Amino acid sequence: PDLTHESLSEVELQYDRPLGSRHLLTAGAEVERTAMTSDRIAGGRRSATASVGFLQDELFIGPAVRLLVGVRYDRHSAFGSAVSPKVGLLVRPAERVRLRASFGEGFKAPEFKDLYIAFGNRAAGYQVVGNPDLRPETSRSVNGGLEIDSPARRVRLSLAGFHHRIDDLQMRGVGGERKMDRAPVGKGPVGRGSEMVLDVSRAQEPVVTAAPWNSERIAA
Repeated sequence: PDLTHESLSEVELQYDRPLGSRHLLTAGAEVERTAMTSDRIAGGRRSATASVGFLQDELFIGPAVRLLVGVRYDRHSAFGSAVSPKVGLLVRPAERVRLRASFGEGFKAPEFKDLYIAFGNRAAGYQVVGNPDLRPETSRSVNGGLEIDSPARRVRLSLAGFHHRIDDLQMRGVGGERKMDRAPVGKGPVGRGSEMVLDVSRAQEPVVTAAPWNSERIAA
């Protein structure tokens, strides 16, 4: 029988407040506690607490420029703390032209199942083994783009480029006897790319965004 039980408790708070006509301030906090009891983990029980605090300001410099600046603080009971900044910029040099740029850093702690869970499936001939030596993923992202709308705003041309780097990316590997585990890959990998999109739907009002605090995993 499966004797695994996992519980999750989470509290989130967010406060948004305009400051005058040029600032939109956002502040927030999150606390998450995870506990797992299972015959598949060493010691039978594990728990962890993760706390987050963040603050950002969207600054309306003028009718053609918006700047977003933010900082996030993560603290994990098993992996310590990290400070992650982010910056986003939106510029409208002409009525139907927009330039975007952003920079951000991220921090992502390993999940319980990747750290501690260990079980085997004899019928399928494999076993899954957690790796307690995993470290948090940290990332750094740079994005830029150009958007141009047609005079009737029914067609939008978008050009974008990005550069992402993730350290200690957790990759699932297969070892001897089909043993699957996760192992950090160390420095890198780096993801780079660009894209061009022609959207024939009605153009939407632009918003300023910044590179994400919690990174998506990017293949090497």
